[in-house]
Amino acid sequence: MVKARSDKKSGDLLVWGVAMLSLLLINIISGQFFFRWDLTEERRYSLSNSTIKVLEELENPIYVEVFLEGELPNDLKRLRQSIKETLDEFRVYSGDKLNYEFRDPSESDDPAQNREVIKHLVDRGIKPTTLFVNEGDQRTEKVIFPGAIVNFLDLQVPVQFLTGDPSAPPQVQLNQSIENLEFELISSIKQLSNRRKKKIGFLQGHGELNPIEAGDFLQSAGQVYEIKRIRLQSAVTGEFEGLINLLDFDALILAKPDSAFNEQDKFKLDQYVVKGGKLIMFVDGMFADIDSVGESGMISTGQQLNLDDLFFNWGFRINKNLVQDQFSAAIPLVVGYLGNRPQYQMMKWPYFPLLNTFSDHPISRNSQPLYSKFISTIDTVNTEGIKRTSLVWTSSKTRAIPSPVKIDFNEVRNPPPDELFNKGNMTVCLLSEGVFKSFFRGRISNNTASTFDYKESDQASQILVFSDGDLIKNDINSKTGTPYPLGYDKFSQLTFGNEPFIMNALDYLLDDTGIIEARTKTVILRPLDPDKTNEYATLMKSLNIGAPLFLLSLAGLLIQFSRKRKYSRKTT
Repeated sequence: MVKARSDKKSGDLLVWGVAMLSLLLINIISGQFFFRWDLTEERRYSLSNSTIKVLEELENPIYVEVFLEGELPNDLKRLRQSIKETLDEFRVYSGDKLNYEFRDPSESDDPAQNREVIKHLVDRGIKPTTLFVNEGDQRTEKVIFPGAIVNFLDLQVPVQFLTGDPSAPPQVQLNQSIENLEFELISSIKQLSNRRKKKIGFLQGHGELNPIEAGDFLQSAGQVYEIKRIRLQSAVTGEFEGLINLLDFDALILAKPDSAFNEQDKFKLDQYVVKGGKLIMFVDGMFADIDSVGESGMISTGQQLNLDDLFFNWGFRINKNLVQDQFSAAIPLVVGYLGNRPQYQMMKWPYFPLLNTFSDHPISRNSQPLYSKFISTIDTVNTEGIKRTSLVWTSSKTRAIPSPVKIDFNEVRNPPPDELFNKGNMTVCLLSEGVFKSFFRGRISNNTASTFDYKESDQASQILVFSDGDLIKNDINSKTGTPYPLGYDKFSQLTFGNEPFIMNALDYLLDDTGIIEARTKTVILRPLDPDKTNEYATLMKSLNIGAPLFLLSLAGLLIQFSRKRKYSRKTT
């Protein structure tokens, strides 16, 4: 009897030893080989290869302060959870070089201290959002900060999480914001950890926007890129003095020119693109300015920039017309007088389209609406070896009026019939990609070709064109003389998505890591049927509470029954 008990004890010790050894081996192997399984259909928890590469190459710690904390509605709790899951993935792939903390800016019971914290966050670039929360019979206002600060050494960058289309239903906007989380976070990390800033040339000399008119963009982009204002013409005086090698710049921006380019300047742009330079252009098809529209209106005619043939060679044409769109911004117009005082009313101005139709391209996917002014349409031209992608369209309720166009405020008071707005979605932003052939091929002498290192075709390049110079132009505060934020409408006091769109375009053209592809991530909405949810709410709650308890009790009974049978046999 004693021997049997000794053999059983030895057997139990052997089983226990084998189990512990197996666990030890599993831990050792798992420490050497890292893997994660994402079983979701859309791979929502998987990071892109370019994101993983950036995280694995981090040399210094990253610290992320997230300010979406405290009492939140269910929708924002979902966003918070998605942020946490993304940061957890970042931390794993960074080798624990990334750490984060969630903080509630309104956690203090002292209102004065909370106001000071909120002011500090705004100064650091985190934009607040106001929520209206129903508490019983009362509706209270709550200010939240759906953003974060990414800290790297002595540098920091703000990140906004609510990046979806604000005009979309709340669930759709939230879903778009979740889809953009990986890109928003990794682009900020890459921006901070990147040792060399890409160089951008902001072209001047043909009536382009000055430093104040493009001030907000230049300031924002200057935090990520090295931007220098340059002229195509050489041997000029002042701040542009000296010869400029365009190929020293990773990209050039042409912002709202209003005077003609000579053949020498066109040749420089041609060769810059042929040799692989990236070009972003905001070019008006027509001359139009709201400040020039008096009581009798104004006549708008086509811009004479002498670039049409060059554009044609690049695969597109900016038409000499103006778009009228029923989905547009509003401006204050005089509708009457009270004594000698004019009475103003906000009225839709069809020449200021709000662009809200985008392609699924990484530049434009999940973009916020864009604020445009006096925009023209773009046609594509078949060019061998060039891929053309439309990125932005007008709404479907549009019409295009060919040059010359009389612009008159009275048209708003007596609008054209709705049936005239039937042209459908029209392209206003286009991306051309490929190996471009020189527009000057067959026209250059051997001597000129040798002197300027002329190439008929050379390297692949990209050109993005927007048929609205005002898209990159900010309004100016008349009292302070300082720029308003880019995309800010001083009448509605809304800020549209002009700046994020342009920054996405720059990221795409200049991204050598491929992180822009993170913007293609898709999270599929799978909403519950509200009628069935209400009908079966009590049953589902009961199951959620009772089922785990039932399964636990059942497991306990089975274990007890098994032990009873086992030991009753041995006794027998």
